Amino acid sequence: MSQSGFYASGGGGGTPLTSLTGNVGGVVSSALGNINIDGVGVINTVGNPPSHTVFIELLNGTNGQLLIGGGVDAAWASLTSSDGSITFTPGPNSLDLVAVGGGGGGVTSITGDIGTAQTGVLYLTGGSSGAVFDSTTSAITQSFNYLNLPDTDTLGNGIISFINIPYFSNYPGYATSADNLFIGANSGNTTLTVGFSYYNVGIGNSVFSAITSGATRNVAVGYQACSSMPTGDENVAVGYQALEDLNGGQSNVAIGSTALASLTTGNGNIAIGQSAGGSYTGAESDNIILYDGGGALDNGVIRIGTQSVQSSCYIAGIKGVTTANTEIVTIDSSTGQLGSTPAILTNTGQPAFSVFLSSAQTGVTGGGTVYRIPFDLYTLNQGGYYDVSTHIFTAPVTGFYQFNCAIILTSATTGTTLQLVVDNLTHAYTYNGIYQNPINNTAAGNFLGVNMSIAIPVTAGDQITFTVEVSGGTNTVGLYGLPFPDGAGLTYASGYLIC
Repeated sequence: MSQSGFYASGGGGGTPLTSLTGNVGGVVSSALGNINIDGVGVINTVGNPPSHTVFIELLNGTNGQLLIGGGVDAAWASLTSSDGSITFTPGPNSLDLVAVGGGGGGVTSITGDIGTAQTGVLYLTGGSSGAVFDSTTSAITQSFNYLNLPDTDTLGNGIISFINIPYFSNYPGYATSADNLFIGANSGNTTLTVGFSYYNVGIGNSVFSAITSGATRNVAVGYQACSSMPTGDENVAVGYQALEDLNGGQSNVAIGSTALASLTTGNGNIAIGQSAGGSYTGAESDNIILYDGGGALDNGVIRIGTQSVQSSCYIAGIKGVTTANTEIVTIDSSTGQLGSTPAILTNTGQPAFSVFLSSAQTGVTGGGTVYRIPFDLYTLNQGGYYDVSTHIFTAPVTGFYQFNCAIILTSATTGTTLQLVVDNLTHAYTYNGIYQNPINNTAAGNFLGVNMSIAIPVTAGDQITFTVEVSGGTNTVGLYGLPFPDGAGLTYASGYLIC
């Protein structure tokens, strides 16, 4: 066919034109007209260099539609716009949609797609706010088999937010490696720069929100846990506001709501339980606290339980175990503090007394009168159980007690009995320590020494007194006594709890 010719084929059997060859004279000039081809099927064009162009008018579409696909899968899709938004109602194939407006912005809204979900890759690139999904009027579901975000940076990249509040980020901590993970509203410092803060994991609102450069290997789980910490290493906080005020400490472990919440710069503390270590407000360090508030300025202290709450303690692995360097464990009954003392025990809590007669007593017995010896001064009165005004010892606990007594009588020429009386308020038990009949006592002043020693069972509350009886004459017999210190070794008595 020549450049300026016209060719039409038809008629006969009605076969349409299926192949057009020739036109070796060059491209048909627009001034000379067009080659119009009207038919169905496939149109193949082959031309010589440098180029060739075929314009095809598709007559079965309408304005505002796109033909997507080819062959039997081709379909028309409606494309409309209003107020800067583009609405695309697709057929069975996919569409790559790019729009650039006067301000250079990208696609800001895609509405519709009421059909089935399309397969393939969807790329959304927006402005400074990233890709925003707005479902204020109806539900929207996003399903991802693969979601790929860049590392978080100070420009706002690599952050998942809800209502413009960051909830997920992974600020690179060492060089360009994504070594941190922060999950929760405002968790992690959103202005954190790439530096030497790495291997940190924070889960919960405001967790690690103050973290800067120099925080490594920290874990915090719970609302505002470690929220004030700019730097610090190897801290673990689990619970509401656990380690909330920590500001540079390291190697602390806080488990429980508000555990170590006020600690600021301390190191190496372990606190377990609600408000455990709550008294620590500064640099307290190296403490182990279990369900106790601790004490201000504690350092190197172990506290287990609360004195006013726990009333029993069971610890396995102690009974039947022999240690090489034996000491005796002691306990402060007021604070519960444990201590130790050498195996030779000095027990300042054991009831014991040592008393003596500080002045001579004359004419107190001799005619059978039973006289209570008035020991009125003491050199030992541990626990205060001996009353020097009534001359009575009251046993504080039930057990076996050892009692001793020695007296010097004056003008004693007849039989003498030294007695120990135990009075339990309902019945008095008398123990005769010794009986002596000094008929041949002719020494000047007739001084006579008498003593006794006895171990007896005593019930808590029993009252013990010492008495002497001289019979066979008149009340002319007395007791020898002197002030301290000489009198302490003349007429005296003592007693103590054995077991």
